[in-house]
Amino acid sequence: ILLARSQHALALAQAQRALMESRNTPQEPLLLLTAAHVLARMGRRAEAEDMIAELSKKTEPLAGNRDTRRVHLARGLVALASRDAAGAIKELEAAEATLPARGTAPGANPHVMIWYALAEAYFSAGRDADAARRFQRIVDVGYERFAYPIEYVRCFYFLGKIHEKSGDTTKAREAYRRFL
Repeated sequence: ILLARSQHALALAQAQRALMESRNTPQEPLLLLTAAHVLARMGRRAEAEDMIAELSKKTEPLAGNRDTRRVHLARGLVALASRDAAGAIKELEAAEATLPARGTAPGANPHVMIWYALAEAYFSAGRDADAARRFQRIVDVGYERFAYPIEYVRCFYFLGKIHEKSGDTTKAREAYRRFL
């Protein structure tokens, strides 16, 4: 939530604290991903890349779908924060390709995080139809979005912008109404 609200310094402090507490636990890879994302959003790309290198090193021996997905997601989020839409799309599409059909439990899955970042990357690259499909997927999905209320609401804003740009004022108004 801190990251979604652009409270980067607080988000980084929380991520670093959690990372210190999670060393050599199953949560460590997720926190390395989170720290890389926060650092990239703060413009600290070199440090973010160091976190990704550490994430890759820790997950490489096992490298199942979840671990591979986390590395691609981390690289995609860093590329997106660095305004590299093409690089973000490449990595986030690779992360999306490893997703199971449905999440396992509310808040315990990366579906919305990946779809939202991919939608933002598509939107930044001017690929509005692709962005709209991902934003709409988040709007339509069930329990997978429960841990992402801010992203869920922002989907309506982006859908409104996309519909407005395409000239569909009725759909744009409805999306903006739901956003508000």
